[in-house]
This record gives sequence, C-alpha cells and structure tokens, in this order.
Amino acid sequence: MWKKQTSAASRKAESPQVGALLESPYVVPMVSRAFEILELLRNGVGLPVNEIASRTGIAKSSVYRIVHTMLAFGYVTRSGDGRFRLTEEKELARAQTRIEEIRKLLRRP
Repeated sequence: MWKKQTSAASRKAESPQVGALLESPYVVPMVSRAFEILELLRNGVGLPVNEIASRTGIAKSSVYRIVHTMLAFGYVTRSGDGRFRLTEEKELARAQTRIEEIRKLLRRP
C-alpha cells in the first residue's frame, strides 16, 4: 500500500516556517511543484502521471508537463509502462550525499 506524500499545502500546515516561505512572492509555484514531484520520486519507485498527481494534489496536466520537462533535462526516465523515476545518475548522487551525511555522523565524538 502506498503512503500519501505530503503536499505543499500540508507542509504549510505542519510548519509555519515552511508555510511562510511557500507564501513568499519570490517562490515560483511551478518550480515548487517540480520539487514536490522530485521528492515523491526519491523513494525509487516508478510512478505513472496519474499516481503522481493523486499523491501530490497537483493537476494531472501540470504533472505531465513537469515530468516531461524533467525527462528532457535527464532527471527522470520513463519506463515502457509509463512510469517515471529518477535517473540512475540522480539516484547515485542522492546516495553519495547520504553516504557523506553518515560519514559526518560517524566522525562526531
């Protein structure tokens, strides 16, 4: 069973600080939506457009445009069954970042 991801609206409610940042006139809504999708895809499971839309609360048409833009820039791949996932390069970069975080934790006294 999949777990519903937190949307920008729910993050606003959970953290006043995040909510204030998301309400800033300097935050670009479409870029925020793109980051929401990237966060959702971080779990490594490929998802079709309708599932991404359902989990994020972003309109299906917007999800379609965003993931195809990410595809063009090499951030996601699309499988034969229409599922989008982060590219291996991005997954490796994320794993490397996590390894560095763990190393820093292990170095603490």
